[in-house]
Amino acid sequence: MDEAPVQLEAPSKIVTTDTTVNVRARIACFDCQGRSDARSIREILVKVAPQQLILLHGLPQVSIPA
Repeated sequence: MDEAPVQLEAPSKIVTTDTTVNVRARIACFDCQGRSDARSIREILVKVAPQQLILLHGLPQVSIPA
């Protein structure tokens, strides 16, 4: 009753599709330079009270100008 082990093959075909997605969102940029410790961030978030949040960290050269 020795069965041969099943060998899994890596995918050899990729199928892509283009989809348009409508997004309702508001983007707010906060300059936290020099005040970005965990405590300060928590205080800001309590005051802003967002429903959902994505935090990004980046260099000023690649940031969106306000």
